[in-house]
Amino acid sequence: MKYGFVKIGGKPGSTGFLNQTRIIVLSFLVVILVGAALLMLPFSSVNGINFIDALFIATSATCVTGLSTVDLAGTFTSFGHVVVLLLIQIGGLGFMTLASATFVMLGRRFSLRERLNMRDYLSENDMSVLGRLALNIVRLSFLIEGVGAVLLTVAFSFDFSFGRALWYGVFHSVSAFCNAGLDIVPYKESFEPYISDPFVLIVLSLLIIIGGLGFIVVGDIVSTRRFKKLRMDSKIVLIVSGALLLFGTAIYMICEYNNEATIGGLSFGDKLANAFFLSASTRTAGFASFPLGELSPVSRSVTIMLMFIGASPGSTGGGIKTTTLFVLLVWIAAHVRQKRSTVIGMRKVGNNVRSKAATIFVLAIVTLTVTQTLLLAFDGGNFTYEQLLFEAVSAYATVGLSMGITGLLSLGSKIIIILVMFMGRVGTYTLLMAATRRKKTQERIQYQEFNIMM
Repeated sequence: MKYGFVKIGGKPGSTGFLNQTRIIVLSFLVVILVGAALLMLPFSSVNGINFIDALFIATSATCVTGLSTVDLAGTFTSFGHVVVLLLIQIGGLGFMTLASATFVMLGRRFSLRERLNMRDYLSENDMSVLGRLALNIVRLSFLIEGVGAVLLTVAFSFDFSFGRALWYGVFHSVSAFCNAGLDIVPYKESFEPYISDPFVLIVLSLLIIIGGLGFIVVGDIVSTRRFKKLRMDSKIVLIVSGALLLFGTAIYMICEYNNEATIGGLSFGDKLANAFFLSASTRTAGFASFPLGELSPVSRSVTIMLMFIGASPGSTGGGIKTTTLFVLLVWIAAHVRQKRSTVIGMRKVGNNVRSKAATIFVLAIVTLTVTQTLLLAFDGGNFTYEQLLFEAVSAYATVGLSMGITGLLSLGSKIIIILVMFMGRVGTYTLLMAATRRKKTQERIQYQEFNIMM
């Protein structure tokens, strides 16, 4: 068979159908479906759960989004919580990364095709280090999550027994580092009970930030330890991430300083901690320490913008990515100044990079436009345009923040959000590549160029 999976006789057949992008898409899809099936088991939930809600939670966990149609703490049993945690971990690190690290530990050698798949997924061109890179990513992630779990366990031990505090520490450390935003804090929405606990908020913020920087960038920082010696893309990620983090913190401090419904009644230190926490969480983590529906109009607009930008490539976060934003801004600046080349740090940005950045941006806008239209068709009479837009951007950027309407959405809107969460994690660009057969043929016909009025 030309496009079959296997050949009769047990020998590998043509793998033309399973290219790199399709393997990535299918790996996420399989994990989601298995997770949904596990969550529907009788001993996974307290009083049972329907298929759509199980699929929604499995998608949200695997795509490290954080939106939830049910209360995780009260709906699922300990087994269900473990399933959600495993889905978050697999979704955050990636099934291919975990599988590759396991193969390395078992001493298995990778085929050329497996190396090509890993190269695309890890965004690393040097195929000789891919196995070791995957193993280092898993080791570093577990180390960071472990430190976070210890710190959070200490904090939770003041409110819960040691066993429960330890479990909460592990769960929320993984959820924060993977930028998932799912929580099992009982009785309250997200981390509202800890609005006056700067220690918990700062620990969660640091886990979110580190997870959102990207594994390659974090590894680069650990190995070089000097900004000047970092790779160019690592420098870009750190500069843009830092600028967005400070910008968000400043906006929330200014706009919410006297808002009694959010942080207005807190001390200055607590206000700063909550503003910093929300600024970090908005970059695809999904935790909140107060009701987001009470934010001022300016803060809500800034939140939507920060969610849309998201984290950095190769990270556990979503959005269009910080590097995409940077390339677009530098490209526009060069074009406005009528420069022929787009230069960053004495290096020219290639046409492929600029085209990919523009494509990612346009696809995100188109996807959100279609999503918003469909959500308005299903629930336009129940919620405002802004509430549905907030939900759409949160789902696409795999953030998980909500203005409190997720559980109230209609069946049609829930299905739309499930699809958008999947598209946001895998990437619309990746999905289109997976659905398209690429023919490696050179065009022999030269076409005449023409200008279009703009």
